[in-house]
Amino acid sequence: MHRFTHLSLRRLLYLNLFAAIAMIGVGIPLCYRQPAEAAPVDCADEATTGVPEAECLTLFALYDSTTGPGWYDDTNWKSATAVDTWYGVTVSGGHIQGIGLWYNNLSGPLPDLSALTELQVLDLYHNQLTGPIPALPASLQTIWMYQNQLTGSIPTLPSSLLDLDLHDNQLTGPIPALPASLQALDLYDNGLTGSIPALPASLEVLYLSHNQLTGSIPSLPPSLRELFLNNNQLAGSIPPLPSSLEYLALNYNQLTGSIPSLPSSLRTIHLSHNQLTGSIPPLPA
Repeated sequence: MHRFTHLSLRRLLYLNLFAAIAMIGVGIPLCYRQPAEAAPVDCADEATTGVPEAECLTLFALYDSTTGPGWYDDTNWKSATAVDTWYGVTVSGGHIQGIGLWYNNLSGPLPDLSALTELQVLDLYHNQLTGPIPALPASLQTIWMYQNQLTGSIPTLPSSLLDLDLHDNQLTGPIPALPASLQALDLYDNGLTGSIPALPASLEVLYLSHNQLTGSIPSLPPSLRELFLNNNQLAGSIPPLPSSLEYLALNYNQLTGSIPSLPSSLRTIHLSHNQLTGSIPPLPA
Protein backbone atom coordinates (compact mmCIF):
# COMPACT_ATOMS: atom_id res chain seq x y z
CA MET A 1 0.00 0.00 0.00
CA HIS A 2 1.30 3.44 -0.92
CA ARG A 3 1.93 5.41 2.25
CA PHE A 4 1.98 9.07 1.29
CA THR A 5 -0.37 10.95 3.57
CA HIS A 6 -0.27 14.20 5.52
CA LEU A 7 2.48 12.96 7.85
CA SER A 8 4.62 11.66 4.98
CA LEU A 9 4.23 14.93 3.11
CA ARG A 10 5.23 16.94 6.18
CA ARG A 11 8.41 14.90 6.51
CA LEU A 12 9.25 15.25 2.83
CA LEU A 13 8.83 19.02 2.94
CA TYR A 14 10.92 19.17 6.11
CA LEU A 15 13.77 17.24 4.47
CA ASN A 16 13.59 19.27 1.25
CA LEU A 17 13.64 22.54 3.19
CA PHE A 18 16.70 21.42 5.16
CA ALA A 19 18.46 20.39 1.95
CA ALA A 20 17.71 23.73 0.31
CA ILE A 21 19.03 25.68 3.28
CA ALA A 22 22.17 23.55 3.42
CA MET A 23 22.96 23.95 -0.27
CA ILE A 24 22.24 27.69 -0.36
CA GLY A 25 23.83 28.59 2.96
CA VAL A 26 26.91 26.42 2.65
CA GLY A 27 27.30 26.33 -1.10
CA ILE A 28 28.31 22.66 -1.28
CA PRO A 29 26.48 19.41 -2.10
CA LEU A 30 25.01 17.56 0.84
CA CYS A 31 27.16 14.54 0.04
CA TYR A 32 30.36 16.52 0.66
CA ARG A 33 31.87 15.86 4.08
CA GLN A 34 34.08 18.49 5.65
CA PRO A 35 36.67 16.81 7.86
CA ALA A 36 36.57 17.43 11.60
CA GLU A 37 39.44 19.33 13.24
CA ALA A 38 42.42 17.15 14.13
CA ALA A 39 42.71 18.35 17.75
CA PRO A 40 39.65 17.33 19.78
CA VAL A 41 38.16 19.72 22.28
CA ASP A 42 38.49 19.09 26.00
CA CYS A 43 34.90 18.49 27.09
CA ALA A 44 35.80 19.87 30.52
CA ASP A 45 36.33 23.25 28.83
CA GLU A 46 32.70 24.30 29.08
CA ALA A 47 33.61 27.89 28.21
CA THR A 48 34.47 26.63 24.73
CA THR A 49 31.86 23.92 24.22
CA GLY A 50 28.98 25.89 25.74
CA VAL A 51 27.42 22.76 27.27
CA PRO A 52 28.04 20.61 30.37
CA GLU A 53 30.94 18.19 30.17
CA ALA A 54 28.66 15.13 30.36
CA GLU A 55 26.65 16.31 27.33
CA CYS A 56 29.80 16.96 25.32
CA LEU A 57 31.12 13.51 26.19
CA THR A 58 27.83 11.97 25.04
CA LEU A 59 28.32 13.56 21.62
CA PHE A 60 31.86 12.16 21.55
CA ALA A 61 30.43 8.72 22.30
CA LEU A 62 27.81 9.09 19.56
CA TYR A 63 30.47 10.07 17.04
CA ASP A 64 32.80 7.21 17.97
CA SER A 65 30.04 4.59 18.21
CA THR A 66 28.50 5.40 14.82
CA THR A 67 31.70 5.68 12.73
CA GLY A 68 31.85 9.47 12.76
CA PRO A 69 34.74 9.81 10.26
CA GLY A 70 32.51 8.05 7.73
CA TRP A 71 29.57 10.43 8.09
CA TYR A 72 28.59 12.43 5.04
CA ASP A 73 28.97 15.58 7.12
CA ASP A 74 30.81 15.79 10.44
CA THR A 75 31.60 19.49 10.32
CA ASN A 76 33.23 20.69 13.57
CA TRP A 77 32.49 17.48 15.48
CA LYS A 78 34.96 17.01 18.35
CA SER A 79 36.73 20.24 17.36
CA ALA A 80 37.64 23.06 19.74
CA THR A 81 34.51 25.02 18.91
CA ALA A 82 31.15 25.62 20.51
CA VAL A 83 28.97 22.51 20.29
CA ASP A 84 26.21 24.49 18.59
CA THR A 85 28.51 24.82 15.55
CA TRP A 86 28.78 21.03 15.22
CA TYR A 87 26.76 19.76 12.29
CA GLY A 88 23.22 18.77 13.28
CA VAL A 89 23.43 19.88 16.93
CA THR A 90 21.08 22.48 18.42
CA VAL A 91 21.88 24.15 21.74
CA SER A 92 19.62 26.41 23.79
CA GLY A 93 20.09 27.71 27.30
CA GLY A 94 23.44 25.97 27.62
CA HIS A 95 22.09 22.49 26.91
CA ILE A 96 21.79 20.26 23.85
CA GLN A 97 18.16 20.28 22.74
CA GLY A 98 18.32 18.78 19.27
CA ILE A 99 20.35 16.25 17.27
CA GLY A 100 19.53 16.06 13.56
CA LEU A 101 21.79 13.63 11.70
CA TRP A 102 19.31 12.04 9.33
CA TYR A 103 20.60 10.52 6.09
CA ASN A 104 24.19 11.03 7.24
CA ASN A 105 25.70 7.52 7.02
CA LEU A 106 25.74 6.79 10.73
CA SER A 107 26.65 3.14 11.25
CA GLY A 108 26.72 1.15 14.48
CA PRO A 109 24.97 1.15 17.86
CA LEU A 110 23.72 4.14 19.80
CA PRO A 111 25.51 5.02 23.04
CA ASP A 112 23.98 5.92 26.40
CA LEU A 113 22.04 9.17 25.94
CA SER A 114 20.96 9.68 29.55
CA ALA A 115 23.23 12.71 30.08
CA LEU A 116 21.24 14.68 27.50
CA THR A 117 18.69 15.72 30.09
CA GLU A 118 17.13 18.51 27.98
CA LEU A 119 17.16 16.83 24.58
CA GLN A 120 13.85 17.42 22.82
CA VAL A 121 14.45 16.29 19.24
CA LEU A 122 16.34 13.19 18.07
CA ASP A 123 16.36 12.80 14.26
CA LEU A 124 18.55 9.91 13.13
CA TYR A 125 16.43 8.38 10.41
CA HIS A 126 17.70 6.77 7.22
CA ASN A 127 21.09 5.63 8.50
CA GLN A 128 22.57 2.22 9.32
CA LEU A 129 22.10 2.22 13.08
CA THR A 130 22.16 -1.22 14.70
CA GLY A 131 21.56 -2.76 18.09
CA PRO A 132 19.01 -1.82 20.73
CA ILE A 133 17.54 1.59 21.45
CA PRO A 134 19.08 2.91 24.69
CA ALA A 135 17.07 4.44 27.51
CA LEU A 136 15.48 7.64 26.21
CA PRO A 137 15.88 11.01 27.94
CA ALA A 138 12.65 12.05 29.67
CA SER A 139 12.71 15.42 27.90
CA LEU A 140 12.31 14.02 24.36
CA GLN A 141 9.34 15.23 22.31
CA THR A 142 10.25 13.98 18.82
CA ILE A 143 12.06 10.73 17.95
CA TRP A 144 12.61 9.87 14.30
CA MET A 145 14.88 6.85 13.86
CA TYR A 146 13.07 5.08 11.05
CA GLN A 147 14.81 3.21 8.22
CA ASN A 148 17.69 1.81 10.26
CA GLN A 149 18.48 -1.71 11.46
CA LEU A 150 17.61 -1.26 15.13
CA THR A 151 16.81 -4.42 17.07
CA GLY A 152 15.42 -5.43 20.45
CA SER A 153 12.40 -3.98 22.21
CA ILE A 154 11.16 -0.42 22.40
CA PRO A 155 12.19 1.14 25.73
CA THR A 156 9.96 3.11 28.06
CA LEU A 157 8.72 6.20 26.26
CA PRO A 158 9.17 9.73 27.65
CA SER A 159 6.03 11.24 29.16
CA SER A 160 6.42 14.39 27.03
CA LEU A 161 6.70 12.54 23.70
CA LEU A 162 4.68 13.95 20.79
CA ASP A 163 5.95 12.06 17.73
CA LEU A 164 7.60 8.62 17.55
CA ASP A 165 8.65 7.12 14.22
CA LEU A 166 10.60 3.85 14.21
CA HIS A 167 9.23 2.28 11.04
CA ASP A 168 11.38 0.01 8.86
CA ASN A 169 13.59 -1.41 11.59
CA GLN A 170 13.87 -4.91 13.11
CA LEU A 171 12.27 -4.21 16.49
CA THR A 172 10.56 -7.01 18.41
CA GLY A 173 8.52 -7.47 21.55
CA PRO A 174 5.44 -5.54 22.71
CA ILE A 175 4.56 -1.90 22.19
CA PRO A 176 5.16 -0.09 25.49
CA ALA A 177 2.61 2.10 27.23
CA LEU A 178 1.95 5.24 25.21
CA PRO A 179 2.29 8.67 26.84
CA ALA A 180 -0.80 10.85 27.09
CA SER A 181 0.86 13.57 25.00
CA LEU A 182 1.51 11.39 21.92
CA GLN A 183 0.16 12.73 18.61
CA ALA A 184 1.82 10.48 16.01
CA LEU A 185 3.07 6.88 16.22
CA ASP A 186 4.65 5.02 13.30
CA LEU A 187 6.02 1.51 13.96
CA TYR A 188 5.26 0.15 10.49
CA ASP A 189 7.27 -2.83 9.24
CA ASN A 190 8.93 -4.28 12.33
CA GLY A 191 8.47 -7.59 14.15
CA LEU A 192 6.37 -6.32 17.06
CA THR A 193 4.11 -8.74 18.93
CA GLY A 194 1.41 -8.63 21.57
CA SER A 195 -1.64 -6.40 21.72
CA ILE A 196 -2.06 -2.73 20.91
CA PRO A 197 -1.92 -0.70 24.15
CA ALA A 198 -4.49 1.90 25.12
CA LEU A 199 -4.36 4.84 22.71
CA PRO A 200 -4.03 8.37 24.12
CA ALA A 201 -6.80 10.83 23.36
CA SER A 202 -4.30 13.17 21.65
CA LEU A 203 -3.28 10.62 18.99
CA GLU A 204 -3.87 11.73 15.39
CA VAL A 205 -1.75 9.31 13.34
CA LEU A 206 -1.23 5.56 13.96
CA TYR A 207 0.82 3.27 11.70
CA LEU A 208 1.30 -0.27 13.00
CA SER A 209 1.07 -2.17 9.70
CA HIS A 210 3.25 -5.18 8.84
CA ASN A 211 3.93 -6.46 12.33
CA GLN A 212 2.69 -9.54 14.21
CA LEU A 213 0.23 -7.84 16.54
CA THR A 214 -2.62 -9.84 18.05
CA GLY A 215 -5.70 -9.17 20.13
CA SER A 216 -8.43 -6.66 19.43
CA ILE A 217 -8.34 -3.05 18.27
CA PRO A 218 -8.66 -0.74 21.29
CA SER A 219 -10.98 2.25 21.48
CA LEU A 220 -9.96 4.88 18.97
CA PRO A 221 -9.12 8.48 19.96
CA PRO A 222 -11.60 11.17 18.86
CA SER A 223 -8.96 13.13 16.91
CA LEU A 224 -7.52 10.17 14.96
CA ARG A 225 -7.08 10.96 11.25
CA GLU A 226 -4.93 8.08 9.95
CA LEU A 227 -5.24 4.45 11.05
CA PHE A 228 -3.08 1.78 9.40
CA LEU A 229 -3.21 -1.63 11.10
CA ASN A 230 -3.11 -3.85 8.03
CA ASN A 231 -1.03 -7.05 7.76
CA ASN A 232 -1.18 -8.13 11.39
CA GLN A 233 -3.09 -10.87 13.22
CA LEU A 234 -5.74 -8.71 14.86
CA ALA A 235 -9.07 -10.28 15.76
CA GLY A 236 -12.43 -9.22 17.12
CA SER A 237 -14.69 -6.47 15.88
CA ILE A 238 -13.90 -3.04 14.48
CA PRO A 239 -14.58 -0.39 17.14
CA PRO A 240 -16.57 2.77 16.39
CA LEU A 241 -14.66 5.02 14.02
CA PRO A 242 -14.00 8.66 15.00
CA SER A 243 -15.58 11.37 12.89
CA SER A 244 -12.14 12.83 12.10
CA LEU A 245 -10.84 9.66 10.38
CA GLU A 246 -9.55 10.14 6.82
CA TYR A 247 -7.49 6.99 6.10
CA LEU A 248 -8.37 3.48 7.26
CA ALA A 249 -6.45 0.27 6.48
CA LEU A 250 -7.38 -2.91 8.37
CA ASN A 251 -6.89 -5.43 5.56
CA TYR A 252 -5.08 -8.75 6.05
CA ASN A 253 -6.16 -9.41 9.62
CA GLN A 254 -8.68 -11.77 11.25
CA LEU A 255 -11.38 -9.25 12.08
CA THR A 256 -14.98 -10.38 12.47
CA GLY A 257 -18.41 -8.84 12.88
CA SER A 258 -19.97 -6.03 10.91
CA ILE A 259 -18.46 -2.88 9.47
CA PRO A 260 -19.33 0.12 11.68
CA SER A 261 -20.68 3.40 10.39
CA LEU A 262 -18.18 5.16 8.18
CA PRO A 263 -17.38 8.82 8.94
CA SER A 264 -18.00 11.30 6.15
CA SER A 265 -14.36 12.42 6.34
CA LEU A 266 -13.02 9.05 5.05
CA ARG A 267 -10.94 9.24 1.87
CA THR A 268 -9.64 5.67 1.66
CA ILE A 269 -10.75 2.42 3.28
CA HIS A 270 -9.16 -1.03 3.03
CA LEU A 271 -10.89 -3.96 4.76
CA SER A 272 -10.13 -6.90 2.47
CA HIS A 273 -8.91 -10.30 3.69
CA ASN A 274 -10.82 -10.42 6.96
CA GLN A 275 -13.91 -12.38 8.07
CA LEU A 276 -16.29 -9.44 8.23
CA THR A 277 -20.02 -10.09 7.87
CA GLY A 278 -23.21 -8.14 7.38
CA SER A 279 -23.98 -5.42 4.89
CA ILE A 280 -21.75 -2.61 3.68
CA PRO A 281 -22.77 0.66 5.42
CA PRO A 282 -23.39 3.84 3.42
CA LEU A 283 -20.17 5.09 1.87
CA PRO A 284 -18.89 8.65 2.33
CA ALA A 285 -19.80 10.96 -0.50
